[in-house]
Amino acid sequence: MLVKQKAVSNARECFDKIIEFIIVMFLGFGLFIYSSTISFLEFKKSSSTQNYNSVDFIFIVVYEILILLIIAFYLKKRKWQVKEFNLDFTFSMIGIAMLLVCLREGMSYLIHHSIRAISGLSPSLSNEPNIILQTSLFSTIIMVIVNSIYEEFLLTGYLYKRFEDFHPAILILLSFIMRASFHTYQGLFNLIMVFILALIFGLYYLRYRKLWPIIIAHGIGNIFHFLDEHYHWLNY
Repeated sequence: MLVKQKAVSNARECFDKIIEFIIVMFLGFGLFIYSSTISFLEFKKSSSTQNYNSVDFIFIVVYEILILLIIAFYLKKRKWQVKEFNLDFTFSMIGIAMLLVCLREGMSYLIHHSIRAISGLSPSLSNEPNIILQTSLFSTIIMVIVNSIYEEFLLTGYLYKRFEDFHPAILILLSFIMRASFHTYQGLFNLIMVFILALIFGLYYLRYRKLWPIIIAHGIGNIFHFLDEHYHWLNY
């Protein structure tokens, strides 16, 4: 009888965690998943160019701040505490973040160009949307800061804590699936780079349980991405 009650209690607890996770992910990324999917489908039909300006960036920043506050209020009601997100900071974490960026960019560069070389036999593999950024320096900096905190707070700090009893491979895969779901607008080819990010950040966090190096590394990676979109310097 006690075994049965414990099994029922565990099932309810697991179901409760899953419902909470769905609510948080829906609030955090529902709109982005929808928007990214629409952009991806439109590109598949017409290969249209995607344009983003400062107004788009400011809207995303304001939206993410509001949603993060709503999620924080919801999680507080669910008895979550700030310390569970491992947000303690030391300046040495900046150096760690740089190492994570170098590792990610190095792996991405090698895999990206290796696949491009192979895809010469099949051009569709490297078929990517043309993304044009017409943003100010201010909107870009604010976007980088807020978006990096937003994504890693939810997809690393929250996700890895919520399912900390799961196998590490499942956590990394789940994080990748969520990240990929709202990055399809960049083209399927670039989802490989999203997987590399999820893998490196996941392995680091599982080992050290420090969130700020991942947030900083994400921000630096976004800066590289925006520079590439503006100047296409990685092509050279």
